[in-house]
Amino acid sequence: TTGLDKYDYNTPYTQTVVASGGTGTKTFAITAGSLPEGFTLSATGVISGTSTQVADSNFTITATDASGCTVIKSFELQLSQIPITVTANASQSKVYGENDPTFTFTASPNLLPGDSFTGALDRVSGENVSSYKITQGSLSAGDKYLIIYNSANFSITQKPITVTAEAKSKTYGDADPVLTYT
Repeated sequence: TTGLDKYDYNTPYTQTVVASGGTGTKTFAITAGSLPEGFTLSATGVISGTSTQVADSNFTITATDASGCTVIKSFELQLSQIPITVTANASQSKVYGENDPTFTFTASPNLLPGDSFTGALDRVSGENVSSYKITQGSLSAGDKYLIIYNSANFSITQKPITVTAEAKSKTYGDADPVLTYT
């Protein structure tokens, strides 16, 4: 076997390691490094298990034939996608007529060192006073991550205004003046 298929987070995995040549039945063992947590290697060369490890694993397998001859091969077993939960922060709002804020969120677990989010959350369109669903928009953490998105509502609130009546007067019997305000 020259390489291993990537594994999916919290999903059963099985792959057989094969060594050709030699004599008789071969036995397999991990002789350096380690498999992802939750995985095992059988003596017949079957890697299997379910892992919630959020990292790739490097290890060495030694195959030994019936005559005691060995072949050693190093492998990297990569995680296909790391699931992360992105949750839009609740209680985000703006006053009617203002620009939208940058929508904020929390993510769990944290991204691996060196990885970062790109893009941004968005929202359902509309400018009237109301609630609008915050969407995932273009937010991404790259191909290594599977985003599980939890939305929240964004509110546009009423714009407060102050109306001041201008002072007016009239003499008894005259027509009412035009009322004005600022």
